Amino acid sequence: MDLCTNKLTLKYVLNTIAEKSDYVDNTGTDLETYWMPAGSPSNDAPFARGRMFQILPRCKTVGFIKDRGWVLHHRDGLSHTEGDVMKYFNWNDVNATAALVLQTVKYLAVDPVCWFQSIGPPQLLDSPDNIDINTDPDYVNVTYTIRSSVLGEHVTVKALLRPTFTLLHPFYPIRFRYHEEKSYTINTTSGVTDTISIHLPQNAPKHDYNLYIYLLDSKYQSMNQNLF
Repeated sequence: MDLCTNKLTLKYVLNTIAEKSDYVDNTGTDLETYWMPAGSPSNDAPFARGRMFQILPRCKTVGFIKDRGWVLHHRDGLSHTEGDVMKYFNWNDVNATAALVLQTVKYLAVDPVCWFQSIGPPQLLDSPDNIDINTDPDYVNVTYTIRSSVLGEHVTVKALLRPTFTLLHPFYPIRFRYHEEKSYTINTTSGVTDTISIHLPQNAPKHDYNLYIYLLDSKYQSMNQNLF
């Protein structure tokens, strides 16, 4: 499966949407995205060329191409029993392809809004003595409820721990960053409630840390951020 777009930055959005759709895992078929300024070898080409030559309106296009060599399509034979016939209809492939197209169209046509309905406060905890032999907190739990304006929206919660800046160790915030993330599909108006945990490894410096909690939409763009 090839996803082609005439806008370079849109290529990376398509990468994220395709990854979250689990198309490859569901079908076993490879998927690639391409930047093609003149459009894919399909019906989007006239619109893509219009953008390339600055003809208004300057449309952004996406083409979905299966088997771009076209060697397995539109064949017929043996009294319509072989070739492009229902005998080779694959529901799993059709469903996965339709879901990929739907997700792409939905997230390009509709700007989804997701938010933290509630969050925190963080719960600081200390690992058992068989992991460390001190009483300093080295991991944190944060419970939250997230909602979205679009049902079926794929969202990600990302937790990031990094040391606070000090002149004594000015590179700590750059060298030592620890993160965890969880992904969800929001299918109810009440949203999703869950907890994310993030641990400091044994080699982490003893220091004060800031905790950042990000909520990212299906395009992996940050919609909300909380700092503790």
